[in-house]
Amino acid sequence: MVKMRQGKSKLKPFRFLFTVALIFLVSAPVFLFKGVEAQSTGFFEKSFAWDYDGTHWTWNLSIPVALYDAYKAVPVGTRTRDGPGGYGFLTTTQDYYVRALADKLTKTTGDLGYGSFDQVSFVLAFVQSLPYTSDSVTTQRDEYPRFPIETLVDDGGDCEDTSVLF
Repeated sequence: MVKMRQGKSKLKPFRFLFTVALIFLVSAPVFLFKGVEAQSTGFFEKSFAWDYDGTHWTWNLSIPVALYDAYKAVPVGTRTRDGPGGYGFLTTTQDYYVRALADKLTKTTGDLGYGSFDQVSFVLAFVQSLPYTSDSVTTQRDEYPRFPIETLVDDGGDCEDTSVLF
């Protein structure tokens, strides 16, 4: 029995050091990389302001860079292959972010007690607050239809871009 006690006592420093090392390995990323997380480089931080029904609205949106990049990667030929009649392809109503924005707009108008006319008008005021930007100026193309996420991140668009966002 004495030998077993001695064996256990030799393991105590090892267990202690192992435990300390394990705690360091688990907690090091929290302390060492905290500044990287705080930079939030994975999002575009956008601010939108508009007026409706005598109230000035300001919303800040954090739009994922990866989502924007995915839409931006869709070739222009795919966007324009069916002409203006094919712009329905750009309406991304099932996109999680677009859906969340639509839900936020709907909840806000519902909380305000707006009827359907004012709900639509509120959303239209939000969309029309975005500046008109010509495709030839912003993309050096005659026609560049944008997905809703692109219109938000790019701070506007032309007629079809804001129509698709709406």
